[in-house]
Amino acid sequence: MMKTVIKFFVLAIFISFGLNANAQHGQMKKGERADKMLDKMKQSLNLDEQQSAKIDVLADNHKKALKELYQNEELSRKELKESVKKENDLYNQNIENILNDEQKATWNDLKKRKEERTEKRKERRQNRMEDEKMGKPMKKVDDNDDEK
Repeated sequence: MMKTVIKFFVLAIFISFGLNANAQHGQMKKGERADKMLDKMKQSLNLDEQQSAKIDVLADNHKKALKELYQNEELSRKELKESVKKENDLYNQNIENILNDEQKATWNDLKKRKEERTEKRKERRQNRMEDEKMGKPMKKVDDNDDEK
């Protein structure tokens, strides 16, 4: 009887570890996604060390500014959205000021592709919402198609 109880607990522990590992699979920790995107941007723009250092400072300041905005409970949803947009616009402008003409062209192309991916996601989300209202089954979507 005791052996059965011990086996049960050992099995329960293994299952809980497995579920926890499975739940975390594919998920990045806080800040990892932004760091990964920043590294990808630096590589795409072929930045020199000085430009890279300046953009690191900009990114840190941008992250802090956004954190302050999101923690400000006095802002309405609309004010928050407008403030975040202003901060993002300022960040993008500051990045452009660091880049040379060739890098600016690449930067603008990257931003354009990001906007297109965002628009596709909005359309898919809207279509899913409409399908749900109509009672249609949901389609499986591969978000990795956007990255190409």
